Order: sequence, then C-alpha cells, then structure tokens
Amino acid sequence: PAPSLTLPLHGYVAAGCPIEAIELSETIEVPTSMIAEPERCFALCVRGDSMIDDHIVDGDRILLRQRK
Repeated sequence: PAPSLTLPLHGYVAAGCPIEAIELSETIEVPTSMIAEPERCFALCVRGDSMIDDHIVDGDRILLRQRK
C-alpha cells in the first residue's frame, strides 16, 4: 500500500442549500503523494450537489490547505 497520513476532517461545506455548521472531530487517511504541506491541510465533507458540474457530489471529501 502507498504511504499515507492522517488529516483532520473538520466538518461540512455546503454545496447548494445552506446547512447548519457542524464541527467534527474525525480524521481521514490520505496518500502522502496528494499533500505537500500536511501541517496546513484539512478535509471537509461536501453536502449538496451544486458543484456536480465539477464532479464534486454530496458525500465527497475535499482537501484544503490553510492560507492567509
């Protein structure tokens, strides 16, 4: 198996109708080849289908890098 690292899954992001902000304290495993700066990265779970044209659907997890 490919090397992986654990990232925090912080909550949900709305892709369509507004949703209640819910913070999670879960983690997900991500291949190290996908992450350049693991200390600045986290994941959110998509709720809704407004990004379906970009092939992002309800239930997908997106990876983000914290920036200023």
